[in-house]
This record gives sequence, structure tokens and C-alpha cells, in this order.
Amino acid sequence: MSHISSLVIAGLCDSDSLEAVRSSAIGAGVSKLAIQTVDFGVYRREADGVMGPTWAASVLAHLEKARAASFVAKAKTMLASGDTRIARRSLFFSLPKVMFEPVEDPVMVAERCVPFHRACRYCSEVCEYSAIAHWSSTAQIDSQKCVRCGACAAICPSGALQPPAFSDDEYLALLRSFASPSEDPSRRLLLLTCDEGIGRLRSEAASGKGLPPGVTVTRVPCAAALGWHHFIWAVSSNVAVLSVCPTGKCSRSLEVKHVEEAARAVALSLAAPDATLAKHITLVPNQAISDIVQGSLPAVVRRTDRSNVPRGSRLEATRQCSTIRFEVRPVRSPSLHTFDAQVSEKCTVCGICSNVCPVKAFTLPSEGDELVLKFRPALCTGCRVCESDCPERAINVIREFVPTYLSPDTVRVKFKGEIERCRSCGKVIGSKSSLKKLHDTLARGGTPQLAETVYICQECKTSSLQGL
Repeated sequence: MSHISSLVIAGLCDSDSLEAVRSSAIGAGVSKLAIQTVDFGVYRREADGVMGPTWAASVLAHLEKARAASFVAKAKTMLASGDTRIARRSLFFSLPKVMFEPVEDPVMVAERCVPFHRACRYCSEVCEYSAIAHWSSTAQIDSQKCVRCGACAAICPSGALQPPAFSDDEYLALLRSFASPSEDPSRRLLLLTCDEGIGRLRSEAASGKGLPPGVTVTRVPCAAALGWHHFIWAVSSNVAVLSVCPTGKCSRSLEVKHVEEAARAVALSLAAPDATLAKHITLVPNQAISDIVQGSLPAVVRRTDRSNVPRGSRLEATRQCSTIRFEVRPVRSPSLHTFDAQVSEKCTVCGICSNVCPVKAFTLPSEGDELVLKFRPALCTGCRVCESDCPERAINVIREFVPTYLSPDTVRVKFKGEIERCRSCGKVIGSKSSLKKLHDTLARGGTPQLAETVYICQECKTSSLQGL
């Protein structure tokens, strides 16, 4: 079986039997990341004519997910190394090691980490177990402390952290399977829950409840592994998503609150009736998942055409989202992955923010006799380097979503400043206010000759020194 790159194990048997088959496949050489299990025991056991299409849709959705997981397994080492230019021969000999390497902790894709944790701390701030440190160029995960909840990967704006069992590639593959043309026009719902939730669904089905047709169940490590981008991608693709935490009393209840907030933020940004496309439920005692699903299905918006599912990295996929379903009002939430940068009147248009911004969300072009500080929200990863490096402390990065922020063409003018030119050659060297402030500081410090050099460009300074 070692030649199998994607495997879906489906059946009505008990969960122990499914796990036994899965273990046999892993023992035969199939990567565990490329294996998906579909437990038909969570659905109602009705006639094949009713459940057949639902079961087929479940298998196809999980097959797409398995293929994506296989790709992640193969690419993991290449991405983490920061060099994707690997020769075919090297790739061929490295695949067995990559495919069968046990992976449990979140995977770090180093080149997506912007700007190498110099100021970004979202992952460590959300971790309730102090399992993430920033003592090197990328986040370091302590395997002894990590509980594999996925909260750090869900909160990462750039997608540098990926859960090995529920990566962005796998989730987008699921959405693509839902967005493909179907002869069955019935309402469909993607239900995401953990192992405990799947076990509860099986028990409910055994008692005569079970899930109705049109629902596809997918296992996630924990509800905490879901973030704002999961809901926003689904909404943009016209796919209804419901995440369920089977109990609010487990050891990860604090992390689950982030996905509750993420679903709430997306619902607030949507126009009715599309707000029903994104939802999270944390069950209370004596509440059944089957009942929650039954109550959610009537409100689900029917798909009327083929959807356009975004592709690429987390930032690229988000920028491809359609904005037609959203209200034109700002939404603020700690779970959002879109940002705005507020600039106060203390700004001197010095240009440091544009120099240090690793994604060039800030730029400082000259327009006539003015320098114009511009900001593109769609490019911002919220790393906060501009905020920490601003000498005037004039920048405040906030989490805010406005549909226009998704477009890379959206430019917000923050401040304008008069241009100062080199007094030797006339070249633009910066803003008048920032250079005057530096000049006055040096002059007060007792170095008036050095202060005057502020108004001369570096090239002219070098030329004058060479002429001595």
C-alpha cells in the first residue's frame, strides 16, 4: 500500500473498527496525514435513495481533504527549509522520510512568518499553556507543553503556523468539493467537530436521531483550530459552515472562546440572510448536536451557482474573497485577520514605517512638493513592527474588518508632509518636519555642524568626504 498517496476509509462499523483499518494502513506505509475516515454511523440509517448522495458527498469531500493532506506532508520539509528549489532527484529520495515522518505539533512554514517574530506575538499571546517562545527567528513550540488544540495556527494572520491534521490546504480542498457542480440542489452544511463530537453524534444516531441528508461531518483537532479565515473563506464560497464544541467544560474551553468570537465577528460583517452561513455552537448540558443541526439547516442559504473558492496562502486566499455578501460597516474583534493602522497627529512623516514594513503595507511616495504616507490594509499582516519602531509612537495597529480592505487596490492616505530637498543637489531626502526635529535635537546637543548635515543627502556627504 506504500504507493497510495490518499486514502479515505468509510463505513458504518464501530469507531474501533475504523481505527483498526486506519492503523493497518499506516503500518503498510501510508502517511497518516493522507488518511481520512468517514464515519457513516453519525448519519441517520435511512434508505440508500435518501442517504446515498449524502454519503457520496462525504467521501468525495474527504478525498479532496486527503489529497491536500498528502501534499502538505510532502511539502512540509521543503517549506520549512525556506528553499523550494529542490532538484527532482533530491525530492525523490526525500519523499519517504517526509511522507512517513510522525507530525503532531503545528507545522511552522518559516518564510510565511512575517517579520520573523520581531514584534508579532499573536500565537504566543493566544496560547494558554505557554508552549510558544520567540527566542529564535521563528516561533518555537515546546512539545511537552503543547496540547495540539490549534489555537495558535488559527490566530496566525499569515498562516505561518499550520495544524498538521487540518491545514489551510485541506480546508480549502473541502470547500472546493462543496462548491463543485451538483445535481442535488438541496441545502448543504459542513459540520466541523472534534473526536468527542463525532462520538456523541454516533451515540445520537444509535438512539434514533442522527444527522439528516445534506450534512458532511469533518473532524478537526479541536474547535479552537478554527479561525476567522475559515468562516470568511466559506462565506465567500457560499458554503455554510457550523462548528460545534461538544462540551464547554473540557480543558480547552478558553481556546474555544476564540472561535466563538471569530464566528460572531463574521456574522456581524454579513448582510442578512447570509449571516446564517457562519456559526459556532458550544453545547450546554443535555443539548444534542443533531438538534442543533436540524435547527440550522432551515436557515442555510441555498447555493444557486458554482462558487469561486479562493486559493493560495492564507493572505492570498483572503484577498480573493468576494465582498458582495458583506455590509459596508467596520467590525472590530480580537479574532480578525484584517488590520488597520491608525496614525495620530504626532506623525512627522519620517518614513520609518515604510522602511521597516516587511510587506510594504506602508509606503511614502512623493507627490509634487509633498510626501504622502499611504497604507494598504489588504497587505498588512498585523505584525506591529511599524508600531514598535515609530519614534513618535504615532501608529496603533488595530484588528478591523471592512470589505474594501480585502482589495489590494484600497489605499488609505494617512498623512502628508512638505518635502525637504538636499541643499547641495536638490534631491528629495525626506519630510521637512521630521528633519527639522532631528536638526533641532542635534543643535541642542551642542553639535551645530553635525546638525546642518541633516539637510544633505548621503551621496553628497560621501562626495565631500572623498574630496578632502
